[in-house]
Amino acid sequence: MHRLLSDIKVTSLATLSSALDALHRIYSVPHIVITSVTFTDGATKMACAGSSITSTGASRKFVVDVPIIDGFFSGTGDLFAALTLTRLREYSAAAGLLGSKSWIPPDETETLDLPLVKAIEVVLGSMHLVLQKTRSARDRILERAGEEKGERERHVQVTRASELRLVQCQEELVRPGLKFPATLLL
Repeated sequence: MHRLLSDIKVTSLATLSSALDALHRIYSVPHIVITSVTFTDGATKMACAGSSITSTGASRKFVVDVPIIDGFFSGTGDLFAALTLTRLREYSAAAGLLGSKSWIPPDETETLDLPLVKAIEVVLGSMHLVLQKTRSARDRILERAGEEKGERERHVQVTRASELRLVQCQEELVRPGLKFPATLLL
């Protein structure tokens, strides 16, 4: 991972943890999520890490490992951001935090009980199911289409076939039924 925002090259869980601390410190943001972190070429899993601060600014960090679904998918970042905001609000409301500044949970809240953690676990479940369904649809479309004559036409064909199947995945978005558990990131 590049050092663009934190000036820390992320090459391990330890440096990922340091990057979260740095982002809180540099930008004074209460909640942070870093997605799609892999540490080796050919990895079969990627990490999604996050943190919510305490009232004193201390990080409460977690990480979630998710299987990588190979392929290009159009719109994943937008979907992840929209789902995260929606789920963070949902879990913050359930914790009675909507009236508090930045929806920061009380300091005594255990890290794995944070609204951000609960949100990300469910969001990653939705994302995984949407990507699986999208990949299956993409593969069927490309299999039926055969080979196009030119490279540009093939690129357009693959891009169109790789658009997220949001309408077809309404149930997966609302009630994913799949959750990837978070663990503490020290």
